[in-house]
Order: sequence, then structure tokens, then C-alpha cells
Amino acid sequence: QISKRDSVRHTKLKLTTIQTDSGNFQFRKLGIDPAHLKELTVLVERGVVLDPITVWRNPEDKKYYVLAGHHRHEAYRRAGKAAILRVGVFNGTFEEAQAYALRSNTKNQIPMTTEERQNGAWRLVCQRTGEHEYPLSISNTARSAGISTSQVSNMRKVLERLHKKDENIPDTWWEALGRTGTNEGPINEDEL
Repeated sequence: QISKRDSVRHTKLKLTTIQTDSGNFQFRKLGIDPAHLKELTVLVERGVVLDPITVWRNPEDKKYYVLAGHHRHEAYRRAGKAAILRVGVFNGTFEEAQAYALRSNTKNQIPMTTEERQNGAWRLVCQRTGEHEYPLSISNTARSAGISTSQVSNMRKVLERLHKKDENIPDTWWEALGRTGTNEGPINEDEL
């Protein structure tokens, strides 16, 4: 669910003005699925107009970045047919844009795995702004990733423990659990 502050305004943009930043806005472990991309590219080549992608305009570099629709963006790029795309421009902070990207990917046609959703939430949690200060609430992080609030709370506790130990923060939730003594692999929400 999007708050009034997290609104999306619809417009059109040149394909060449839209960037991707997988490190910040793509939460899938394998990124682009080749089979799905091929299907979408064929549709674009046949003249089908795909659903609008959602982008965020970075206030610092003024560039537009894909939040939701990486496969559609790449299909248009490969097909070379559409110079102008229908887009939704997300209005929010960097952290809210990341949460939106994660939330959007949890309900797309290619569902994210539990591990990908957990790692996405972990990335959001790791963006704390100070000791015990986080840009997103526990419920917003949980809703964005499609995981429980108790798991996000657990992630915050693990992050705090790692900071107290002065350890480097791992990129994945599983690695973080391993560093705190729990290394049985990605955990299911039922196990918390």
C-alpha cells in the first residue's frame, strides 16, 4: 500500500533517459530472467504496449531509475521499438524508493523467493541512519518485503549485534545470521 507521500505520477519519458541501478533497486538474486525477458521482447516487437514501468528521479543526479519493471525496460531496449515509454514517477526518498521497488517485486508475475525477500528486507534494515535509527518503520519494511514484522525486528537486533562487535555488515540475511551463530540457511517466518 502506498501512502499519499509515496505517490506515483504518470507521464511519458524517453527510453534513453531511464537508467537501471540493480545494486539499489533490483532485489532478485538472478536479476533478469532470460525466458521472461524473451517473452516480453517478442510482445514489444509485435507492437504490444506493456504496462508502464515505475521510475524514481534521484534529486541529486536528476536521473530516472527503474524501480518496478526491469524486465519491461530491458524488453523495450532490446526491441528498439519504443523511443517514448509510459511511466509512473514515484515521489519519495531514496529509502522509500527502495522499499517501493522491493514491494513491487514481491507481487509481480515472477514471484520473489523467500530468500530474495529476506535479503531485500535486510538491505533496507542495513540503511540505518544512526544507532537504533532507521529511515523506514518495521511495518513498512515488512510490508515492502512481504515478510513478518517479527522477522524485521529480528533483523534489526542482528544488525545491532554486528555493529556492537564492530563487524563488517554482510550483504545477505543468511550471512548475517551465520555471523551471529545461526547458520542453518535462510529461515522461514514460521521458525522465528
